[in-house]
Amino acid sequence: MTQSVHVRSPAKVNLFLEVIRKREDGYHDLKTVFQEIDLCDEIEVSLWDKKEIRISTNVSDIPTDSTNLAYRAAQAFLEIVGIDRGVHIRIDKKIPVAAGLGGGSSNAAATLKALTKLFQTDLPKDKIFQIARQLGADVPFFLMGGTALGEGIGDQLTPLDISPSLDFLLVNPNFKVPTPRVYRALKLGETKINLDIHRMVASLKKTNLRELSSLLYNRLEEVVFESFPQLGEIKEVLKRLGAEGVLLSGSGPTLFALVGSPEEGLKIQTQFHKNFSSKFWTALTKTNFTFPS
Repeated sequence: MTQSVHVRSPAKVNLFLEVIRKREDGYHDLKTVFQEIDLCDEIEVSLWDKKEIRISTNVSDIPTDSTNLAYRAAQAFLEIVGIDRGVHIRIDKKIPVAAGLGGGSSNAAATLKALTKLFQTDLPKDKIFQIARQLGADVPFFLMGGTALGEGIGDQLTPLDISPSLDFLLVNPNFKVPTPRVYRALKLGETKINLDIHRMVASLKKTNLRELSSLLYNRLEEVVFESFPQLGEIKEVLKRLGAEGVLLSGSGPTLFALVGSPEEGLKIQTQFHKNFSSKFWTALTKTNFTFPS
């Protein structure tokens, strides 16, 4: 049996996010377009002598106990498969924490993938997706990856075959936006804009960045900007510097700027840091990437 497995755990952005209604269970029905990007955490899952789950990481602001989604993923997997072994999950974080980029959900999905390889199980794919749904709304997407239309609470997925590669500049202001607070402040009947997600899906199959940029939409953005106006200022600066389109990812606080090329992204990134303090985290990233096997 293999002693350890290494996997990458990619981030995501939401190119489109419309909140439809609040459900009786407290979740919200939504329509979203998930896009996986090549900013990744690194995860290594290895066998451990003790019959328990151990989490270690290179950062101090994520839990290493049972509140960590990767821990819960391992716990659920081992219980369902019936494996009485301990595992050590090492998470090397590169994705900002609580940033609207899905880092925790991605870590959970990556852990499920790694455990499947480590123990060479034949657990059916639908069973693994069932575990993922119990962990969180975004976890199933990270099992699928690529580009996908998400409905329900985001766990009903339709893969989208998108050919154009997209380049982004990510900007995170290094503060956190509480997701529950955002949804509580959301007034579903008072949106100022109502865009069609199907136009976004159709636009993704083309290479017209201007059209795609005009269709970027996040219902949560207005609410978040009201509470954190600095994010709106950052968006305007990125647009003035030449970004094709700028949008809040998820409930934030990370903004992504759609740029025409990596070179254009680097130019905007350099100019941005002349406008804002270096305390802001930025990264250039892209879609349509392939991990080495």
